[in-house]
Amino acid sequence: FFNKDVDTIFECGGQDAKFTVFNPDGTVKKAKMNLSCMAGTGQSMKNMLDMLGLDFRTFRDYALAAKRTPVSDEMCAIFTEADILKLVALGFPIEEVAAATAYGFMGGYSNKFVGNEKFGSLASAQGGPFKGLECLAALALHTGAEIHAFPHRQLFGAMGAALVAFNRVNSILKGGESPVCRFRGFGV
Repeated sequence: FFNKDVDTIFECGGQDAKFTVFNPDGTVKKAKMNLSCMAGTGQSMKNMLDMLGLDFRTFRDYALAAKRTPVSDEMCAIFTEADILKLVALGFPIEEVAAATAYGFMGGYSNKFVGNEKFGSLASAQGGPFKGLECLAALALHTGAEIHAFPHRQLFGAMGAALVAFNRVNSILKGGESPVCRFRGFGV
């Protein structure tokens, strides 16, 4: 699940959004993380799916089966949610509601958060929302980019944190010291 040619990463999680572009030598050229507006895109989308009574599989199936995609507000997750509920109230088919959900939330991520940032030629998407083909398709439509998605992309953040911890412990051990763990347990 590593491709050294990836020069752009779109990452959308439950609580934050990130965007990273790399130089040809692999160093970071541009990185941004959004902790406020559009930060909870993944969680907001999950809440919307719960309200619609959809799980991720039915969401994907319905969204990809839609004949058209109604427009929903992309400026704020709350506005997107309001527009989706309006589509339901107006009696739009569930397929179109699902497509509007994917397109609206990914539009907020790509248009408001990423904006008109320049990105490279080999883009990867990671984070929970991008586990689904419907969100990958919506991101591709919004960015005009070919999006590559690697297996287990919803776990890349956790895997990165584990690698940092692993390397830190090894560094301490190589220095002849014993690492100290301050983890007090899940019950704290």
